[in-house]
Amino acid sequence: MHHAVGVAWSRTLSLLLLTFWMGCHDDPHSLCDDEGVCRCQGLDVCEIDCEGEGCAVDCDALSVCDATCEDGCDIDCNDLDDCDASCTDDCRIECSSLSTCRAGCGERCDYSCMSASDCDVVVGDASSVNCHSVGSCRVDCEGACEVDCSNAGSCDIRCVAEDGSTSEPEVFDGSRYVCG
Repeated sequence: MHHAVGVAWSRTLSLLLLTFWMGCHDDPHSLCDDEGVCRCQGLDVCEIDCEGEGCAVDCDALSVCDATCEDGCDIDCNDLDDCDASCTDDCRIECSSLSTCRAGCGERCDYSCMSASDCDVVVGDASSVNCHSVGSCRVDCEGACEVDCSNAGSCDIRCVAEDGSTSEPEVFDGSRYVCG
């Protein structure tokens, strides 16, 4: 009997850990499937707080998307008014055809903002940023990063040191900025 209870408890614990690892399952009315893919289509405002690693958030044709996730996630904000995205390390954030895309991500972030009025991002070390066909592109690089800012009304790129001081990046070909 004790062995059967132990096996049942072990299976339950394994399933709970797997669910946490897959992400986006803390809400019984979740917009996310069992693989951690979250879709916000057909909603006016979407808020997703995806726990765990490896989530994929897809916000299309909304007014507002507010997405938060952890390591290794993908966030797509397309054809909407405002996107607020945040994640930790090893993330990809893509914004296109929208008014404003604000984001914060950690190390090894891949951030892309295209056909937007305003792009505003803080990225960690070893990150890359691409702003193309935007009104303004503001980037704070907390560590080494590379920014491609082309066809933009303004490019405001700052290199932020650990002590909070800022410096100007090196500029190559008038559109490539490098910090670190």
